Amino acid sequence: MQNKFSVVVLEDELTTRERLVRVITSSEQFTCLAACETLAAGRRALDEFTPDILLLDIDLPDGNGLELISYLEGERAKTKPVVVTVFEDSRHVMEAISVGAAGYVLKDDPSISIEQALLMILEGGAPISPAIARQILLKFKDTQATSDDATDELSSEVAEDAPEEHKKIESLTPREREILVMVSDGFTDKEIAREKNISYYTVTTHVKRIYQKLSVKTRVEAARQAIKHGIIAQT
Repeated sequence: MQNKFSVVVLEDELTTRERLVRVITSSEQFTCLAACETLAAGRRALDEFTPDILLLDIDLPDGNGLELISYLEGERAKTKPVVVTVFEDSRHVMEAISVGAAGYVLKDDPSISIEQALLMILEGGAPISPAIARQILLKFKDTQATSDDATDELSSEVAEDAPEEHKKIESLTPREREILVMVSDGFTDKEIAREKNISYYTVTTHVKRIYQKLSVKTRVEAARQAIKHGIIAQT
């Protein structure tokens, strides 16, 4: 029997912590090694275990959960940290990404479940709630619009890798281009399915193929490629 992938949960709110543990233990692919409610307990759990995935909240009674991400070094470096939180402001988002979060999921996001996020991590992806991806994209677009140096650098980058990169873009079908635009605009897979009158599973298949063709793993990276090659305009 294949070994299960291990998870440590760091969440101070009891109801949410129990829900996360329930999702993990009900899956045949995952096992929960520990469920902690404080930063100190999280450190102790990481001293005892080396989980495949760490699900962590930010606002804890004794500190900022993001501190544990920097604790994942040496033998612990194989652990993938995924933030599960209510905070969707740009300050928390960018701080989490800058310290090395492998994913950022809003607790009550109906478009991405915790189990989906865990599976995405195992497949090499980076689970990000669409609302968060939209924020990151807007910040990226703002940076591009206000920095002449960044624009020059981007133009140079496009020129240098144009043949290979354009082949990737040109390999997209018209339907995949349409879906890429909607992904870049922050639409969830369910919203795209509803707008295009196609099934949810058809959308997820298209999105997976877009990721493969563009050699990306997240909505943000896909959106950057769309901006870079003029599929969507910078604002």
